[in-house]
Amino acid sequence: MEEFSSFYTLGVALALGLLIGMERGWQDREVEEGGRVAGIRTIALIGLLGGISGLMAQQLGALVLGIGFAAMAGVLTTAHVLDLKRSGDVGITGLVAELLAFSFGALATLGHVELATAAAVVT
Repeated sequence: MEEFSSFYTLGVALALGLLIGMERGWQDREVEEGGRVAGIRTIALIGLLGGISGLMAQQLGALVLGIGFAAMAGVLTTAHVLDLKRSGDVGITGLVAELLAFSFGALATLGHVELATAAAVVT
């Protein structure tokens, strides 16, 4: 039964990323194809990665989750800096939303599905 729980919480992590990705995609709907740092699929995968990091943290310790978050923050920050140089857009809403998607995915797999879902809806 615990194995099913992991599938369920990973599904929630993916769904929360999709939810945030759909909103960000709608906000950036006028941007040409390939002009965004992350779209619906990427943000969904970021949520799933957060969920996997949460599951790994249960087995290997919280440090794994911290390293995963720091690595994701580094990659996303680099991508947004490169986008800034190209587009001149200094907004960080997308970056924050992507990091929140990761965090909500982790929260879901760490047993806080309702909290993660409510926070993703508010986001």
